[in-house]
Amino acid sequence: MGLSDLTDKEWFARLNDRRLKQAENAMEWWPYYENEQPLHYVARILREQEDAFPPLLVDWSELVTDALEERLDVEWFRLGEDEDASDDLERVWQANDLDEESGQAHLASLVTGESYVMVGPGDDVPLVTVETAEEVAVEIDPRTRQVVAALKVWRDDWVRPTEEHAVLYLPGRMVEFEKGQPYHSESLDWYESAVIEQRSSLVPVFPMFNRRRRGRKDGQRGRSDLVALKPIVDGANQTATNMMAAIEHHAVPRKAAVNVSPEDFVDESGKQIPPWKAAIGAIWAIPPLRQMRQGEQVPQPQIQQFSASDLRNFHDSIKQLAQIAASLYGLPPHFMGFTSENPASADAIRASESRLIKRAERRQRTFGGTWEQAMRAAWAMLGNDPSKAVALETVWRDPATPTKASMIDAAVKAVGGPLIDVEQGREDAGYTRGQQKRMAERDAQRRQRVTADVRAIDMQGVPSAASILGADGSGTASGQSARAANGSAATAR
Repeated sequence: MGLSDLTDKEWFARLNDRRLKQAENAMEWWPYYENEQPLHYVARILREQEDAFPPLLVDWSELVTDALEERLDVEWFRLGEDEDASDDLERVWQANDLDEESGQAHLASLVTGESYVMVGPGDDVPLVTVETAEEVAVEIDPRTRQVVAALKVWRDDWVRPTEEHAVLYLPGRMVEFEKGQPYHSESLDWYESAVIEQRSSLVPVFPMFNRRRRGRKDGQRGRSDLVALKPIVDGANQTATNMMAAIEHHAVPRKAAVNVSPEDFVDESGKQIPPWKAAIGAIWAIPPLRQMRQGEQVPQPQIQQFSASDLRNFHDSIKQLAQIAASLYGLPPHFMGFTSENPASADAIRASESRLIKRAERRQRTFGGTWEQAMRAAWAMLGNDPSKAVALETVWRDPATPTKASMIDAAVKAVGGPLIDVEQGREDAGYTRGQQKRMAERDAQRRQRVTADVRAIDMQGVPSAASILGADGSGTASGQSARAANGSAATAR
């Protein structure tokens, strides 16, 4: 049976099962990003130390992910030379607060492997929302690589916590489901509540997969960026927690007491200190020898101090793990805290960021395709011809994050030559579209004022260019009249 033969309930069951697996996968990776992962490997260490200190966790997962996500900023959308179309798309983008929401989509895709962008009708402009893998699942046709079915599930936590809602998106229709107790049934299973016909056959849900590879069993999903980092973080956390245990017992000088008895260990109130606490404290005690014969001399108590333990073995281990993580993810050394007495030059810093910049450019190309599909759907919902949005392009901020001064300097040099015009130079300099529009408006106003000033001068009797060159432009005017006109024009300036 093919996908086209599935009933609405079968589609729902298929996609809901996929959604639950995605949610299980997300619950594996989000704790690592939030530094709340399970600590099975350090639980024994803490238990043996009677929970005298908390575990020391190194949050490299957030560092590695944010270092890439911080370089993924959508500037605007370009649709050929049609400025009105770009303005419409920018209005959709701003009305849906996608400046902020887009970062959540990129982050969720990097951490869990997938996120989604959903487009639907809105009050003034189309509604564009960012969805997570815990709530949305899609079916992609392996031949056309287009979404042929999608499911969105959510819960009204503030109204009826026991009731859940779902919408199944199919070509040409939407099917609403609810989980609760319908009027005609005593069951608490999902049931179909409404069917809404749609004029468009487009399924308005667009996946944002991270490092998806076709041909795999889970080809309908992406891959988390934390897969390679997970064992490294676990090893670093275990090493750091072991270091805390060493600090607890060996980082301060140890004292040894020879020929003492347990009765000698009392607290400030005179109460006996338990042997275990005395053993893990700062003193190692050896009980005295008993008198075997009458008159035999018993050794007197002695106290001595050992030197503190060196913790460099822990430091070097954590440093080595940090180097492995940095090499896997292309992070510059200073991102992982590696510094030297001689700071690196600006060129060396830029060279060390080359792999990170390339990773960001690859993600821009992948994630940009999702944004373009979503904005094409929004463009069509505005009543425009969808075929005109085929060449839609996502404009990203430069992931190399150059300084403002360097961008302006490069743009000024390029505008001074035959390569680009002023408008392109302003875009290359990093000015926003709003700033570029205001600059263009001020340029037009200045040109109008100059034109008006020239006309006013002509009205005051200053010979025009035509009178200087002759009515036919042949240049037959007298040299004296030309000199007089040039002198008057210079005075006017």
